[in-house]
Amino acid sequence: MRTVGIIAEYNPFHRGHLRQIHYAREVLGADRVLVAMSGFFTQRGEPALLPVRDRAHMALAGGADLILMLPGLYASSASVDYARAGVRLLAASGLVDTLLFGAETEDMALLRRAAHYERLLSPHTRPCSGRAEGTDRSASGDTAELLSFELQKKLQEGISYPKASRRLIAEALYRDLCSQSHAKKASGSLSSPLSVDQIEQILSSPNNTLAIDYLAAIEEEKLSWDLALIKRDSDYHSRDVSPTGTASASAIRSRLSDFHFLRSQMPPLAAEICIDRIENRRYLLPGDLDSAYACLISRLQSPSDKREILDLDNELCARIMARAGQFRGLRSFVEDMISNKSYTGGRICRALCHLLLDYQSEDKKLLEEVGSIPYLQVIGLREDAGPMLGQLGQRASRPLLVRHSDYRKMLASEQNSLLTRAISRNYQMDLLAEEIYCTQMQLKCRQRIPRIREQKLLLV
Repeated sequence: MRTVGIIAEYNPFHRGHLRQIHYAREVLGADRVLVAMSGFFTQRGEPALLPVRDRAHMALAGGADLILMLPGLYASSASVDYARAGVRLLAASGLVDTLLFGAETEDMALLRRAAHYERLLSPHTRPCSGRAEGTDRSASGDTAELLSFELQKKLQEGISYPKASRRLIAEALYRDLCSQSHAKKASGSLSSPLSVDQIEQILSSPNNTLAIDYLAAIEEEKLSWDLALIKRDSDYHSRDVSPTGTASASAIRSRLSDFHFLRSQMPPLAAEICIDRIENRRYLLPGDLDSAYACLISRLQSPSDKREILDLDNELCARIMARAGQFRGLRSFVEDMISNKSYTGGRICRALCHLLLDYQSEDKKLLEEVGSIPYLQVIGLREDAGPMLGQLGQRASRPLLVRHSDYRKMLASEQNSLLTRAISRNYQMDLLAEEIYCTQMQLKCRQRIPRIREQKLLLV
């Protein structure tokens, strides 16, 4: 029985997402589709447009069988951490044998090689050249040391980490392509040579970056999954409709008042859910948190509030503090700050999001010690996929959180004190994220928003 795993935000669920699930069914022959979905905040550090259950409902109606929620700390982290946690969550289910993901290139070999170099650049996965484990490991160690040296040079020049690492990987791929340009192409071989700039352009696409991060995580975890790639029509952040008529989630979020457009870009049920929430003001945009961020940024003036917030290093904290009096809204504040090349807009948004949610560096260290995933939180299930929940309980390497009472049971039954601490801290972090999200939405719609723990398992 083939189970295809998908990692997604569904912010919101649109026709491209529906096409991906149909591809899993019709082309890959999936018997089941399991989704690792972000919760209340997204990878860019922004609130999700719609609540978790609404987005899960859309996905289940679109053909997904079971929805698991990513730990919030990773859902709002940089691409590499987001991808690693998503892969680990699917692996922890014990059910997935295939990963399906999107990219703007169909060159899987190029993406896999890029993923290998990304791992060499990553400090916590970098091999040591001094180990006596064979020539390949030694060569990898030498390459890693050279890449690390070149990376530090670029960082010292004021180039941001994403740009510096992307350029180095492009140069390494170019050398590989040139050395193999006359070799006979075999299964899985690299494509014909491209220029360094062309390769860098491929790597710079957010969709391709995420695909590379998935592949790097799979290599790191030594998973023997089948890999399937579906070509995406539009850039992840593009606000334009692609030539095939498909809009990205960003484009949809930028045109929420155009209900005709929403109905043209989303499956029927998803569109009606989205329109209903818009009409009733039960949705959030980044600007809805401006007041909360203004208070938090002003509090940074106090040394006691600088804790070890995840992604908020001393330099970035100082830059935010220096501009605190100029805060007029999150978007303009971030745009003013990215004039400094050391930080991307996404990095700044994530740091502020982690400040809002009180995600600390120690929290990440704790979760990493248990493999990122302390438990599997089930958000929703298709009614005709009922047996899948039982199989998940039998095969998962982590306890299940299906209802609120399961949390206490996990703490009582788990003998591993480290895992118990991780379960407790992750649960409290996700609880706080939900409270902040729902409270902000209540201020907007003037209605109470039910919490996940107050509701039964979503069945569609």
